[in-house]
Amino acid sequence: MTANYLYGFRLDEDRGATFFTYTMNNSSQTVRFRIRWDGREEQVLWDEGRKAWTTFWLQPTRDCEHYNRCGNFGICDNSKSPLCSCLRGFEPASRTDWDNGNWTDKLGEGGFGPVFK
Repeated sequence: MTANYLYGFRLDEDRGATFFTYTMNNSSQTVRFRIRWDGREEQVLWDEGRKAWTTFWLQPTRDCEHYNRCGNFGICDNSKSPLCSCLRGFEPASRTDWDNGNWTDKLGEGGFGPVFK
């Protein structure tokens, strides 16, 4: 059996099975992790006074940290506007979609991402 710890996370392996667990420093808190609809990982804490979940941590926080944000052959740069540009030798399959901020690569489903010139 092996165990690796990182910020309360633990990865164990036992008889061919792998387990991923999390242990809070303060066991009196109720915590939940979830993957949201937009692909972000969110950690929420139960606020007993408000009787509601409160977001404690959310990742990724920057647009360019999202996998394939600008589609295949696209370059993402958080310091630029717009965020996405094409690699040299490529251009948007649909200039209208690209100019409207739809940078996803759906070649074969409408062709929004960059394509080879």
